[in-house]
Amino acid sequence: MTAASGSVDARKQASGATRWGQLIFGIVCMVMIANLQYGWTLFVNPIDQKYHWGRAAIQVAFTIFVLTETWLVPLEGYLIDKFGPRLMVCGSGFLVAVAWVMNAFADSLAALYVAAAIGGVGAGVVYGACVGNALKWFPDHRGLAAGLTAAGFGAGSVFTVAPIAKLIASSGYEAAFLWFGLGQGIVVMLFALFLRAPQAAEVPVVAAVQQSRREYQPAEVLNTPVFWVMYLMFVMVATGGLMAVAQLGPIAQDFKIDNVEVTILGWTSVALTFALQLDRFLNGLCRPFFGWVSDHIGRENTMFIAFMFEGIGIYALLTFAHDPLLFVVLSGLVFFAWGEIYSLFPATCTDIYGKKFATTNYGMLYTAKGTAALLVPLGNVLYDATGKSWSAVFVVAAILNLVAAVMALTLLKPMRARTISGLSPLPDGVVKPLGNPVSFILLYLVFMAPMYVPQWLGTDWVAQNASGMAATLEMVAAIGASQTFWIHVVCWTGLIILAFVRGVAIGHGWLVALAIVGAFFDLVPGMSSLIGGLFERVPGMSPSWAATIPMALNLVVIVCAAALRPNGAPASASASASA
Repeated sequence: MTAASGSVDARKQASGATRWGQLIFGIVCMVMIANLQYGWTLFVNPIDQKYHWGRAAIQVAFTIFVLTETWLVPLEGYLIDKFGPRLMVCGSGFLVAVAWVMNAFADSLAALYVAAAIGGVGAGVVYGACVGNALKWFPDHRGLAAGLTAAGFGAGSVFTVAPIAKLIASSGYEAAFLWFGLGQGIVVMLFALFLRAPQAAEVPVVAAVQQSRREYQPAEVLNTPVFWVMYLMFVMVATGGLMAVAQLGPIAQDFKIDNVEVTILGWTSVALTFALQLDRFLNGLCRPFFGWVSDHIGRENTMFIAFMFEGIGIYALLTFAHDPLLFVVLSGLVFFAWGEIYSLFPATCTDIYGKKFATTNYGMLYTAKGTAALLVPLGNVLYDATGKSWSAVFVVAAILNLVAAVMALTLLKPMRARTISGLSPLPDGVVKPLGNPVSFILLYLVFMAPMYVPQWLGTDWVAQNASGMAATLEMVAAIGASQTFWIHVVCWTGLIILAFVRGVAIGHGWLVALAIVGAFFDLVPGMSSLIGGLFERVPGMSPSWAATIPMALNLVVIVCAAALRPNGAPASASASASA
């Protein structure tokens, strides 16, 4: 009977040509949307030369694109999992075409911004659908499949940047927007017609890495602590890499090596251009490479190697940036070790939570890219606050990667194994002390007291400014000598850990997100001023209320942690039981 059923399953299993065909169709669609992000820089100066809107105002369109392309993916992923990739990607191909056609005729910033939002929605659907479909079709080579698909987006513009630049030079940027927009959109729509999600028996179940047998609903995913560990690691690595990558141009100019010619293996170019060209190639190559490695030695082991390599590379780049040759070589190594997050994290997420809702679940994790993008400007603030020195920026970027590397082995690896096996994500000896709500509240108040008691007594410089931590650049400059700032850093670290463990104890892992958001509002320069400005526009609201957001979030954590009923056994326990 077993042999008979096995032969039936074998006959139902899709052929290799079918599986690889689905992967290739997705990669082609990813290549077609790559220009929306990586080709945008070619259009900024021509638009400014025609309308004189200013580069900063024009670049707001790019920010809108990144945010809509990132933050809407969870919702888009839900629709993709429900209706399938064919319909969603086909419709998004139309949006991709419309966005660039609108850019061709946009004669106002408002029109440019609307087109950016439309393009972001279209690109987000294509990205989420293609990565999600790759994860579903290749449970046996999930890292490689995700990496190859992500590489289509990361390196896809390599083949079209030169033609776009030539068309802009010969016929104007409007023609480039129009014809490439139509072409890209039509290709996406055509190849979308061949996309489909696999049936249950069409894919193999054998894998070299441990995978869950349970299909987690998106709401369940948010309640698992391991999701927030991955989210934090994703933000740390993405922020560290983006900080370093974003500053390559200014660093090369400061060291006066940007126009120095460098020759490697017979290829000669000026240092900065050489480094940026390596970015596109190595950033695409690393995604399938590290994905393939993770399929064989495990996700967390690969993360440790890549993140450690990235951290060391960033610090080495800072140390030897004055040498043109080493600047190019080390920047290439940094690029090579950075882009792998777009193959390792989707594969890990699907290993834990199953393939049925893979697009939605990874979509929620993918928003970490948007969070990291919001943190990257802090590199410039830190540069100014430390006397125009790149040392602090690169040291912070390196530390973020090194800490994430250690977290991969010491935290993520055991938590993932325990979650898949149906055990509590953390050992009982860690969780039980905070299982009692009274113990949690007392400990939480202990870490809150050093931040807020001085304010109430009028001795804290933050309270005296009544605008939150580091609201202005002048205050940022004082951070290095401010004991208060570092007290807040230590206290928030303790609060995040407490919220995380309490969330594990009661089965509500999302509690830690509230503490992280509170720390973000309290510690990130300029956040209070930004939110205060928004409050000022709302009748009846005071800008000073912005400074109360971190405390309000801490109070919400206390109330929720004390009032919420425990979910009982971890959700994963039922997975093992049903298995």
